[in-house]
Amino acid sequence: MRTQGTYLGSVLLIVAVLLLAGIPRAVGQASPGTVQVNRLELVDDQGVVRASLAMGEYGPALTLCDEQGKTRVKLSDFEHELPTTDTGLHPAEFGPGLRIYDDSMTKPRVVLSLCTGSSGLVLANSSGNYTASLEANEKTSVCSVSYPNGELAVRLKAREDQAGITARTQAGATRFWGYSE
Repeated sequence: MRTQGTYLGSVLLIVAVLLLAGIPRAVGQASPGTVQVNRLELVDDQGVVRASLAMGEYGPALTLCDEQGKTRVKLSDFEHELPTTDTGLHPAEFGPGLRIYDDSMTKPRVVLSLCTGSSGLVLANSSGNYTASLEANEKTSVCSVSYPNGELAVRLKAREDQAGITARTQAGATRFWGYSE
């Protein structure tokens, strides 16, 4: 098994060969010393893509994959899939973020996002249900914890001049401390 340093060394060697061979000028009209591609992939000894740097739907994306080629980490601009209805925050649709996946690849298990005016961290359980989140914008900060099924259990919310706690039982009973929603 190669280390990450070995992969980085391989990438640098490939880039050096491309520069010496003059291929960058054939791929695009790059200036000397510049390589232009739409996608760069690192593969292991079995030919499995382990990392890629590519132009995605919303801009550049860095993707890291496991031994089977499944995406494990993705750093990119993307359409956010945050549970905004439970938090009361409404981030912009797109922005830079980091998504970390488990083996199932159904939903990211960790989402770190930065949108215009807000930022957030969302954690999901192995079923893909969002179970904890921290989010903040200019006027509101929210910490939410949900039951394993994803339904809100406790929310701590602080606004400009008030704060409060909301707790819900799984049967649906709601209790407020501080401001009421």
